[in-house]
Amino acid sequence: MNTFFIKALYWAAPLAIAGSLVSCSGKKTGEETSAADTAMADTTSAAAPASKTDDFLSSLPSPIHLAKIFNRSGLKYVSGLTHAADKAGQYQSANSKALNLGVYTTDLAYSTFNNQNQQALTYFKSVRTLGDGLQMSSMFESTSLLPRFESNLGNKDSLVYLMGELSLESDVLLQNASRLDVVYLSFAGAFTESMFLATSLIGQNKNLELYNRIVDQDKSLNKLVKLLEEYQENGEFAMVIAGLKDISAKLAKVNETKSAFDSPEFGELTKSIKTFRESITKEV
Repeated sequence: MNTFFIKALYWAAPLAIAGSLVSCSGKKTGEETSAADTAMADTTSAAAPASKTDDFLSSLPSPIHLAKIFNRSGLKYVSGLTHAADKAGQYQSANSKALNLGVYTTDLAYSTFNNQNQQALTYFKSVRTLGDGLQMSSMFESTSLLPRFESNLGNKDSLVYLMGELSLESDVLLQNASRLDVVYLSFAGAFTESMFLATSLIGQNKNLELYNRIVDQDKSLNKLVKLLEEYQENGEFAMVIAGLKDISAKLAKVNETKSAFDSPEFGELTKSIKTFRESITKEV
């Protein structure tokens, strides 16, 4: 896998990374800018796809474009939408931990992007809890990411940079361990949480750009399902595949009928996303 792990979570850290670029408040120092630019370059300068995994990752929407859609739409932070951070320690199976790693990474980015500093710190700790459960403890210990995150609360640019570093470290660790199952499930969790937040928020702000981005996820979703099907003999993977296929079918119906965000078809899509999200965030 020649793109870093967080690129798979394309609705998560990219929102925060690009958020610092479109924000009108605060500027990074020259050193921070250089480091952040290097991290982003590592995300986008991968070689030509050498596998279907790389093909999938390289087909993801532009992180900056995605962030600008949220920024221009004026969507504000809505308390209570994200998954409860105190649930992180209650997931027992490796698969449920991987799924919710994606969920919490999305919630971390959503909080950071919206300047919810204490909430972001809470979600950073949730990400660490699940990372520890997936044998990723060395990544946090070697880089002192958590204390650095705590000491930079209030400085969104620095928090965004640290999220980028977290992404790069995750990629190295998972690539060396050949743990694509964790990558795929984490992306499934991030995809679901992102779509859940987006469909929930669009009800409060009838934004056409956001709507178009939501309904444009069919190709990425179908590719993700095909990758997950390699593990479908695993019962938990089968559940994830079934849930994503249901979302895919509802999404196809919206695109087929060219339904608006207040249509019954879009309502069914929203319901399907919410139901699947509840199934992967329940304690397992």
